[in-house]
Amino acid sequence: MSLAKNSFTIFYSKVIITFLAFVVQIILSRKVGPEALGVYNLFLATVGTFIFLGNFGVGNASIYLINKQKKNPIQLLSNILIFGILWGIILAGVFFLIFLTFPYLFSGLSINYIFLVFLAIPLTLLHNYLLPFFLAKFQISKWTLLSILCDFLILLGTIVMVIVLGFGIKGAIWAVVISYVVTLLFILLYIFKLFLPSFVFNVRLFYEEIKFGVSSYLGDIFSGAKISFMLSAFIINVSLGIAGVGYYSVAYNIAAILLFIPFSFQQILYSKWSISDEKEVDRRTPEIGRQILILGFLVALFLTLVGKQFIILFFGKGFYLAFLPMLWVLPGFIFMSFASIFFNNFFAKGKPYITTIILAITLTINVVLSLVLIPIPTIGMNGASISISISYFIAAILSILIFAKNSGYSFWKIIIVKPVDFKNFYFNFRNVFRFKKY
Repeated sequence: MSLAKNSFTIFYSKVIITFLAFVVQIILSRKVGPEALGVYNLFLATVGTFIFLGNFGVGNASIYLINKQKKNPIQLLSNILIFGILWGIILAGVFFLIFLTFPYLFSGLSINYIFLVFLAIPLTLLHNYLLPFFLAKFQISKWTLLSILCDFLILLGTIVMVIVLGFGIKGAIWAVVISYVVTLLFILLYIFKLFLPSFVFNVRLFYEEIKFGVSSYLGDIFSGAKISFMLSAFIINVSLGIAGVGYYSVAYNIAAILLFIPFSFQQILYSKWSISDEKEVDRRTPEIGRQILILGFLVALFLTLVGKQFIILFFGKGFYLAFLPMLWVLPGFIFMSFASIFFNNFFAKGKPYITTIILAITLTINVVLSLVLIPIPTIGMNGASISISISYFIAAILSILIFAKNSGYSFWKIIIVKPVDFKNFYFNFRNVFRFKKY
């Protein structure tokens, strides 16, 4: 399968995964209400935060070391299995210590859910470490099926546990844990057909895995969207209570449609730009950026017009409070959509550290503003959205300024939308749905 076809396969799989996760949120909002939905999203945020902080990019390093460095995949797999199991248990232990020290961070999560977090952390970590092996061996179809399988099982489990059996939010959380167990078993089954691990730990090779993995990991850990939501969830939970997390999760998930569209194109753009001349990449970057900007404004306008009706129709009248935070976060997602194209430029030219620095600054500003704004009674959860919009605006400005300095393009020439951009926007994005041409 060609590089372009692989990229589009990954793109379409992300569309499906996002849709499945969105349906789960809708089901839970209709069946359990804001407070229980807050519990569910705080559970996901807790597991996700520890996975982000402890991932170290080891899984993604496998792709580079197998294909570029021609390292022994059997030894890499053995290292990952041994390290993944041990490190997952340690991370779970760290979480438990933090829970004992700062229990107010997790208020709303009963002791049963705390136990499930403890169980889910090593499962999710090992899942994330092993799945990239399929990309490393160009088993794109297996990677796609297994990625979709997990979210499909979560949706199926939610339907059975919540709707059919009436177990409520407890059933939904168990559905997540069980889905990761089943998917992990399938991953191990398919991987062991490709390689049979020796279960011998190679320290020198592991050092290479960590060395390369951390370079990409730093970019991932600061990559605005998910980590911003996770940290905001903790701050909202402490300041406003678990129901606030439920309302904000609805606002965020709807507005995140704006980020999903351009971020999904990153795989396609990076594949093309990584094999293109740097001057051509620089020429195309502002053009694609402006087209993403057009798309972002159109999606934001649509969500502004129908957002309240959309929330009431799919999530229920009880979630109408999510509308205003959604409006506040939309500008930020437009800015980050625009900035993401310049991040691709930096990655394609072998300068991912620029993106890492920008996103580290962005995350720091976001957290500081959230800590200041969310506790203010008259602002509340809107503070989380305002913080994201301000910090993402700064990220966009920084990325444009750095690109302008390195490429020689003027700031205004980069951002001013021209009539031809609308024409190019139509032709370029139409190709996304013409899979056969690739």
